Amino acid sequence: MEREEMINKLRGTDYLDLRLIYAEYKQGIMEYDEEIVEMLRYHPMLCLEFEVRTDLEFIPAKWHHICHLPAGIKSFDKLITLDLSFNLLSSLPEEFLGLKSLEQLGLEENNFSEIPPVLSKLSKLRFINLMSNKISLISDRIEMFKDNLESLFLSNNLITTVSESISELKNLKKLWLNGNPLSEQEKDKIEDLLPHTEIHF
Repeated sequence: MEREEMINKLRGTDYLDLRLIYAEYKQGIMEYDEEIVEMLRYHPMLCLEFEVRTDLEFIPAKWHHICHLPAGIKSFDKLITLDLSFNLLSSLPEEFLGLKSLEQLGLEENNFSEIPPVLSKLSKLRFINLMSNKISLISDRIEMFKDNLESLFLSNNLITTVSESISELKNLKKLWLNGNPLSEQEKDKIEDLLPHTEIHF
């Protein structure tokens, strides 16, 4: 497949699955374009810099060894669901603020040491999955999510302490904290702070 055909394929899809695109190259179904292949192999999210449709609502990008996101991510202002689980991310760029429609974000199995502060500025974000990262505490910054966050997955991290500011999350319906080294005293405190939240220890 020629470069222009490849770009047209990306531009014409509503469901951009980078894994399938790379798989087609890898299996030799498409004619090789070495530059595109290298981009897909080593930094699949760079394809967001191509002239693809920016009105996509869902982008799955698991298992791609992504360590940082390109500036082009900001163009996807219609994106509702983004799954970046099982990558190598440790931070999110300011360009992430361009995802004004984002409601669900998957960041499971990355290298985050805190809940990325930039996420608190996304007013429609309701669901965050940060399971199996390197988060050791829930800081006072958590109150910045008070207006929108409904589900927060933090299982299998290193959390020992949760700020009392978490009580500001009046809309939080479900919180997963299982697999963290929380003391019984800390668990009791969290339950007292979030009496109307379904909590999983």
